Amino acid sequence: MTPIRAIEIPTPKAWQKTTFSGLGNFSDLARKGWDELRNFEIFPGCPLGAPALVLPEDWLPPGATRRESFRTVHPGDAGVPNDLRAAASRDEAIRRALFALWLPSMTETGVRAPKPTTWIGYADLVLKIAAWQFANLPSADGSVFGELTVSVVLTRLFPDMGRSKRAREDILRVIYKLIDAGKRGVISDWPRLYERETESTGALVIEDVTRGAPEVQRAEFAEERSWQPFSDEFVSAFIGRGIWIVENLAEQAVLLWLELRVLPNELGLSASHPKVIAERSRRLAEFAWRDKHGKPIRTLDFDLHYLEGPSNAWPPTNMRGFNRVISLVQTIAVSLVAFCTAARQSELSGAKDNELQTSSDRFHSRTYKLVDQIGGAARDWPLHPVAVRGIKVQQTLSRALRPEGTDHLWVMLMDADKAGLPLLNLTEPLVQAVDFLGLSHLAGEDRPHLHRWRHTVARLVALSIMSSPQVLLDLLGHADFEMTLTYMCSDPDIVERALKVAREHAYAVSGKAVEETIAGLTSGPAATPLQEGLRSMAMRRGDLEYATTSLRDTVEVLTFDSRTWTMVRPGVLCTKGINQFGPCTRGRGAPDPATCRTSCDHRLELARAKRDCQEALDALVVERMHAVSAGDTMLVAHLDGIILSHLVRWADVRKSTLASHPDLLPVWEARS
Repeated sequence: MTPIRAIEIPTPKAWQKTTFSGLGNFSDLARKGWDELRNFEIFPGCPLGAPALVLPEDWLPPGATRRESFRTVHPGDAGVPNDLRAAASRDEAIRRALFALWLPSMTETGVRAPKPTTWIGYADLVLKIAAWQFANLPSADGSVFGELTVSVVLTRLFPDMGRSKRAREDILRVIYKLIDAGKRGVISDWPRLYERETESTGALVIEDVTRGAPEVQRAEFAEERSWQPFSDEFVSAFIGRGIWIVENLAEQAVLLWLELRVLPNELGLSASHPKVIAERSRRLAEFAWRDKHGKPIRTLDFDLHYLEGPSNAWPPTNMRGFNRVISLVQTIAVSLVAFCTAARQSELSGAKDNELQTSSDRFHSRTYKLVDQIGGAARDWPLHPVAVRGIKVQQTLSRALRPEGTDHLWVMLMDADKAGLPLLNLTEPLVQAVDFLGLSHLAGEDRPHLHRWRHTVARLVALSIMSSPQVLLDLLGHADFEMTLTYMCSDPDIVERALKVAREHAYAVSGKAVEETIAGLTSGPAATPLQEGLRSMAMRRGDLEYATTSLRDTVEVLTFDSRTWTMVRPGVLCTKGINQFGPCTRGRGAPDPATCRTSCDHRLELARAKRDCQEALDALVVERMHAVSAGDTMLVAHLDGIILSHLVRWADVRKSTLASHPDLLPVWEARS
């Protein structure tokens, strides 16, 4: 079979589509000869029979995933029998299984081909399962997966490899994919968990998973990787110290460090020469360190944990300690950006140092996870001024170290042979920085992984903003709310705390609504009855009447202690109480914000809604003018309906809008 050459294949998806089309029916692959299939290019320039299967670097997002060691799969890691025939058979079975996992298959969202990073994960686990089989259940003929029965998986494989729930789920996911490939005729060596052949007839029967099986041994407990958000105490301490360092110390520290770094070359001596060591220490001590107010810096408000022990004295006494400070400066810049943007690791790693970076106080990078595009898609995030300043300090540092012609933002620092090369792993410097600041005890049981900033931001937004799902969907760059909810609920107590915030928000909004209603600023069908009731300050709750003397008492009575009165959209409240119903419900029950109608007797619109209504009408009028000019009658009719729904809400807004745009009078007069 002639290999298909990747001449201009822009994306993994395009490569898969092009190459898979030449395979014919996938159900014939198990019967296709190996001499033909081994020459098939599974990746550009990489046939299935190559000694190692190497994914193209550009197919993977920036960061550690682009290391050649990460994107290279060695089928021989599954184990190689001494018998040459069995070794060849085993190698073929492994490669066919790896190929099957690269092909499209049925998923929860339809038929999908895996992304390169997903395939790498599958491949790594397949090789580990096969290596376990080779060590524990070796076969004479080189077959790999046939002995993976239910009893073997439950009583032997899981205790050895499935020491956590996540690990067991991953193992089963790969096994089920291999089973699916086997049943579809893609591979012939696949796990038959529930079947075995009888010796006499060869008929398939259901396996007895308990008879003769060894006793299940409880596996040693293994922690689940949970990516817990950082605690409030950690965030306050780390970000607080980071801000102080950026505002007072970072710029002058980087400039001095760059001078001291080239000192050995200036003196013509090695970095370990006593004269170099002494001169560096002297310049460190004699440098005029000043804070942002111009005051001398002799001590810090916190300890730095050097190898010699913790100290708040400034500056460090030697170059070794100063090196750790510069690494801390870079890590703080990364963390401030992560805290502002909740960006993925690949999005942080892929940032470039160019004229666009920090323009308009924004962080510019590329996003990769949900796009099928070589090099990702451009994206930017707003930044706090301190984060912008941190990036500018980082630009000074990276420009002095990077090889000519490169533009990566984050750089390796301390290794003389690698200084200035791209820093692919941003997590390890964060772990070291947390230890250097003496904050490891606040990071929790999980190591301070960079990805935890993403969960931290999601948690804070979820607890602070009532419309947080939509805000987080946009901020995190997710494809659906299910992904967003995973982040919102990653903290065990986040739901309880979010509900507490929601109750507090509901009280605040309800109090504002009461005040605006008394002042005559609200509208909607519920406004007039509510205003009349509030004048006497005698509220009814169910069959009882309450005399209220304060705003809090009034709000508690009206909202049944914040259990009712929900915000259905910004500026619009549903005042429906317990055992009341409206157009949005078929009977008594909770309001449905998606079907809220302007005519509902329980609808209360705040002054904010009035402003929003006017702004919406202004925009709709412009859209209508363009549609009329273009002769798009159907769009005009659609816009007229939306405009009419806004005109009925506020009499003064309607009056001013019709006065400014008399062409809308027919729309208003034609209402039914």
